[in-house]
Amino acid sequence: MSKNEARRQSIRIAALEVFLESGFDRASMSDICARLGYSKATLYSYFGSKEALFLDLVAEATEAGIDALQGALETPDAPDAPAPDIVPTLERFARAYLAHSFSPRVAVLRRMLVSQAGRPGFESRRYDLGAARIAARLAGFMRAAMDAGILRETDHGRAALHLRGLLDAEWSERYLFETPQALMPEQIERTATIGVATFMAAYAAAPVTTLEQA
Repeated sequence: MSKNEARRQSIRIAALEVFLESGFDRASMSDICARLGYSKATLYSYFGSKEALFLDLVAEATEAGIDALQGALETPDAPDAPAPDIVPTLERFARAYLAHSFSPRVAVLRRMLVSQAGRPGFESRRYDLGAARIAARLAGFMRAAMDAGILRETDHGRAALHLRGLLDAEWSERYLFETPQALMPEQIERTATIGVATFMAAYAAAPVTTLEQA
């Protein structure tokens, strides 16, 4: 990592701490400078405004999350097609989704984005922390699984929303109203396992009954 990038990263870390403590509106570039020991001239040479710094944090979190979640849906031998048993793939996606969506960093950024809804510069869907892109990728996976006869034929976009809803249900309100804490590995594993099992109970294709089985 170059010296400039290392400094940019230290600014991001300090800014996130200040935003967490003070909220977006009360936080100031002066607060971030004080946290770092940098001059305002130095800080502004990297980020021209508090808004630009905040949106840089959003963009960084978005790309990191999308990379992890898209990778979780791929299998090495068939990256564009679901395996016959999709449960391990969906559980892998679920674990990555929970670790990303309910990390303290993403929880804080999402809360601040909601608080700034309607403000010029914050209204675009491109600042949704990748939710639309993740939904589209997951819906595409569902469509492929339906085409392969693994999941029952239905609206693939709605199926993707239902899976995410099952994963969000246990934690979303807690992270909206309480100080965010990283989920423990056992919490992630339990929610992923139960969420995927519930999803498959609703969406798995019915087994074909043969004459021998009848």
